[in-house]
Amino acid sequence: MAVQTRSSQLQNLNSVKRMTDTAINRRYLEALAARDGVPSVVARQGGDVLLLSGAARTESRVARLGADDSVSRGDRLTIDGASASVLFTDDGFGELAQEKVVVAVIDSGVDTDHPALKGRLLPGYNVETKGRDVEDTMGHGTHVAGIIAGSAPAEGLDGVAQGVSILPIKIPNLSTSNTKFMPQLAESIRYAVDNGAKVVNISLGIQMDGWMMKLIHGRKVKQVEEAMRYAESKGVLVVVAAGNNGKDKANTVGYPGTSDNVISVANLDDRRRPLETHSSSSQGPAVDLAAPGTAIRSSVPDDTFADYTGTSMAAPYVAGVAALLVAKHPDWTPAQIRQRLYATADDLGAKGRDDIYGHGAVDPFEALFGL
Repeated sequence: MAVQTRSSQLQNLNSVKRMTDTAINRRYLEALAARDGVPSVVARQGGDVLLLSGAARTESRVARLGADDSVSRGDRLTIDGASASVLFTDDGFGELAQEKVVVAVIDSGVDTDHPALKGRLLPGYNVETKGRDVEDTMGHGTHVAGIIAGSAPAEGLDGVAQGVSILPIKIPNLSTSNTKFMPQLAESIRYAVDNGAKVVNISLGIQMDGWMMKLIHGRKVKQVEEAMRYAESKGVLVVVAAGNNGKDKANTVGYPGTSDNVISVANLDDRRRPLETHSSSSQGPAVDLAAPGTAIRSSVPDDTFADYTGTSMAAPYVAGVAALLVAKHPDWTPAQIRQRLYATADDLGAKGRDDIYGHGAVDPFEALFGL
């Protein structure tokens, strides 16, 4: 059965259910689409209404990079040589068992009363006070958490994995002069692992090529490396922002983005065509993936919203997609999740892995539903 959109051939058709076009049948097929576990389309063709399961990329803010190829309500399809009109789409993400997945956000804390994060936050941890006080005075951590799991459609916020739970872990002093930063980061990672996280997002980092940074932090890196290995051994994936140190040097990725067994994420400016990374995005052999991180709308303290730019925004996009993969494949190891994300990424720049895009732009639809 040939199925085409206006612009491209769709993925292989998995199944079609055809019924007489009535209001009851439309509602029935829409209900089926919402629980078939794959991206789905309900379309009208002549006197029939059809359910196409797994046939197409469907409109989703999660998969914004593939928007040009996605099907949305009102589009015209060609099915078996005849025109059909799209009545309903379901992207398949909401059908995954996200409620079983915890994502730790190691950052400046979170606005625990923010309406966009209602029902998504677990009791947090403050590594300085050893208590539960994780209120965010900077706004950074709240923004990151919103990208992963926030929901405020009227404000333009549509988190990647809105059904997961966020475990906020606060490092109060994020200054590069904070001599406790590395030990606190190591403690944060271990706390996340020991308290049920399956994915850890670290939108923090330090450029370690200066002698002062090495003097302050160098000997303490070992603690973070041991914590990273501990996370890997316990089946926990770590996602890290590559840094905002620009493209003027050959290697500008900050630490812990250069650590082994993490996914280091560059900032993709997806407002531009052709796609390219933002001018501030770090590059180097440690970059693994690129993801949207430019002018990203998300939650900030005091129940408000703002657009931020940086690899800090790109990393939680990848962390959200990784959380969806964990929901779909709870038995997968961190290495398997990394490999899936790399293998399904949209290759950009030089063919194959490169120092600007890594393996390419993360592709949520391909990672979750591709062959």
